[in-house]
Amino acid sequence: LQSGPRPSARRDAMSKQVGEDNLKQLQELAGRVQGQWEWVNEAASPAFATLKKLQATEENNWLRTRVRETREHCQSAVSSVTSVFSTGFESVDGVLATGSAHMEMTKQRALDLRRENPALLVAGVTFLAVAPAYRSGIRPLVRNFIVGGGAAACFLYPEFVARTAPYVERASDTVSKHASQQAEKLGLLKPRSE
Repeated sequence: LQSGPRPSARRDAMSKQVGEDNLKQLQELAGRVQGQWEWVNEAASPAFATLKKLQATEENNWLRTRVRETREHCQSAVSSVTSVFSTGFESVDGVLATGSAHMEMTKQRALDLRRENPALLVAGVTFLAVAPAYRSGIRPLVRNFIVGGGAAACFLYPEFVARTAPYVERASDTVSKHASQQAEKLGLLKPRSE
């Protein structure tokens, strides 16, 4: 028979001793960390005291006073800029509304030029649309030609669209019928009974 403490009792005693040692080490570490951070409290204490002093009363609060003054300056600047713009717009609108005889004559000449030379004007706008795509290849060139020229024609001469609409509708019907017939011949579509 063995004399002395049992193995489980020895284990319990050892774990208790280890726990006490760990607790002592942790307490020592906490004391060292607290000592090392005391300088932070000492360095920050004047700042904390100043903040408390600044926040002591609402009227004597330095930060609040500066924010209020800045806001008031910004509001006055915005209102003065707004009044200058409104005055300027009113004067420009007055000048544009009256218009001079020279402006009216220039406007009439531009409209006459547009009516007399529609093809030349559309060609010029189309050229300006095509010019950036000159070195880019054929696809961007054709795209810009169609979009630029078509948009110029539609925008500058809306009566052109109104005059060509019936012809375009008839042509699209003819193309649609022809495509359907070809698809039926190829067996892509079932023949329609009409």
